[in-house]
Amino acid sequence: MTTITGQKSDGSPITFNFKLANGLPFKPMIEPHHEYLAERGTDTIIVSIELTDEEISQIGEIKKIFSRTDLDNFAIFIEVNDKYILVQSIPDVVLEAVQGGRIAFSFHKKDHNSEFITAFR
Repeated sequence: MTTITGQKSDGSPITFNFKLANGLPFKPMIEPHHEYLAERGTDTIIVSIELTDEEISQIGEIKKIFSRTDLDNFAIFIEVNDKYILVQSIPDVVLEAVQGGRIAFSFHKKDHNSEFITAFR
């Protein structure tokens, strides 16, 4: 939850709490191009995410991620530093992979011959 505290006109404090409908704290979101790949020899689904130079500059270095799946809205929120990378409109096969722990994320630079950035399982 994101909290902002201010003052009312009478000087008394007032607090506003912001969170997304799924309960996650509010943070800026990036919705980059992505595609789904099946890993050979396993049931793992790879979410391949292409980031532009501008998106990379907005999120900074990707050292670790936390992903949370919003099953009601068919979306994955990937928390990177102080932003979310949002992957929406997830097909059923990807949702099944997420629920089964068979998901991986791969990040690439867009327009640079898909230069590899990093990956997480």
